[in-house]
Amino acid sequence: MKGEAIIEMVQPTWFYILKEIRYRVQPLDWKNEGNIRDGYTMWVITSGSGRIMMGDSSINLARGKCVMTTPNMEISMQSQSNQDNVSFYQLDFDVCKVNGTDLVKEMSKQSTPLPCQGEVLCHPFSQCLDFLEAIYQQRNSSDEMELFNIHVRFQELIQFIFQQNCSENSRASSIQQEIKNSIDYLKQQYDKPWTVDQLAELARVSRWQYTRMFKKVTGQVPLHYLNGIRIERAKQLLVKTDDRLMDIAQNIGFNNEYYFNRRFKQSVGISPGHYRKNHRESNRVFAPFLEDFLVALGITPVVQCFHNGWGKQDYLACTIFLYLMLKQKMWMDCCPISLIILS
Repeated sequence: MKGEAIIEMVQPTWFYILKEIRYRVQPLDWKNEGNIRDGYTMWVITSGSGRIMMGDSSINLARGKCVMTTPNMEISMQSQSNQDNVSFYQLDFDVCKVNGTDLVKEMSKQSTPLPCQGEVLCHPFSQCLDFLEAIYQQRNSSDEMELFNIHVRFQELIQFIFQQNCSENSRASSIQQEIKNSIDYLKQQYDKPWTVDQLAELARVSRWQYTRMFKKVTGQVPLHYLNGIRIERAKQLLVKTDDRLMDIAQNIGFNNEYYFNRRFKQSVGISPGHYRKNHRESNRVFAPFLEDFLVALGITPVVQCFHNGWGKQDYLACTIFLYLMLKQKMWMDCCPISLIILS
């Protein structure tokens, strides 16, 4: 109606309020026995390796891993690396919802408002670190605007993670396409010193997910598949060129000739040198009375048979004749067969 304001209520939603952020560096033999956490926590691993136990399940931790846990969950963590300390960000937060004009804290009896929990994607990891570092650097600020920015950054971080993990079906399809794109790129750039981490970065997924999806698409883990591409290229170079084995190894991406020899023999069954020898020496074929079929296949036999009574075909361009010397003259008279050695 004219003069009347139309009021549209905004549907309330969950708010994720950061309580504390810590950056922790734990020693090699560090172990945190199980304890019940009373809030939500996000763990983001920046270096080292370890394991986190959540009730009856466990997750291997490494750089780039992100884990989200819910209240009343028993958590245990321990380091596993023999070389690096375990370093990670730990963010404790509350989940609230607007109820009328009040902000009500989510109760543990209700269904969890987290659309994803446990191990979650946070890729590209560099973007995740940008959010975390910006939050961490301003954590002790007393400026109201900087404090506000901390919470804005945290909301962006939560959104960044949720967007990657909420739509599983579409995400899986997108990841599979990224894997296929990386495979196509790998076929063109097989000579580069690839690592699984680099390939995962290229596909914009985590390492563990890249390996799992790669094997689903190809039936092989990434580096085995890459070595297969290199070996096939090596076969071509061995037959078509006179390049040294060391040069071929470097051209296809292997660090040294010895590693190339070992991988080639594992894949093909013989050494590169034997492969070259077997495939570069021309085979000499002799198939009595099947010369027509060989010629049709583009193969020139080294010997031509003919019967004296039937004559011979001249299209094989024979130059030297060799007659069979048979011990039994009677059989020779009945079957006067001769051989012609072809040039």
